[in-house]
Amino acid sequence: MVPDRASPKAAIAYTSGDFAFNPVCGGRRERTLAPPKVPIGSANLYIVNHFAQEQEERAIARFRGGREKEYSEIIAECHKALKHIEWEYERREFNFEEVEELEGDVDKIKRWQAEVVKRDFWEAAMRGDVEERIKEVEEKIAVFTQKTYEETARLPGEDAGPDGNPPVARSGGVRSTRPIAPGPL
Repeated sequence: MVPDRASPKAAIAYTSGDFAFNPVCGGRRERTLAPPKVPIGSANLYIVNHFAQEQEERAIARFRGGREKEYSEIIAECHKALKHIEWEYERREFNFEEVEELEGDVDKIKRWQAEVVKRDFWEAAMRGDVEERIKEVEEKIAVFTQKTYEETARLPGEDAGPDGNPPVARSGGVRSTRPIAPGPL
């Protein structure tokens, strides 16, 4: 959404090196920036009657650049979550504690993404990439969760191990290489 440049007034707020362009619509100011949560620092508010085309393009480009940086950080977190899932598969760590941890990770990423989207007035190019990566993480977690249900539902002796030998004992959700011995403990 690009604001109408013909609007009578516009405001720009600079805070901690970042800024937002806040168009004024219908003669009333719409609040698009939340007050700073950090009690220190400063902010300046400028009322501008008209932006030159070049100034407006620079302001929008700088704003989009800030969102692109945030989106790239979110994508990096998504890659970390995908590596975490992969690592759990390698370790065969199929338990519900891991499922909860992974779900907590994706919830944190989604909250972060929602906060960035609130500030992304001009829909930065990476916005779609972030949504795709989050969807990919959610899909991988769903598959991991299903695998966890399958693994925890199996009883010892129900199936052969991965190499066709007798089942292996489990200890704390990690497969041991020792075969299950018949008889009393």
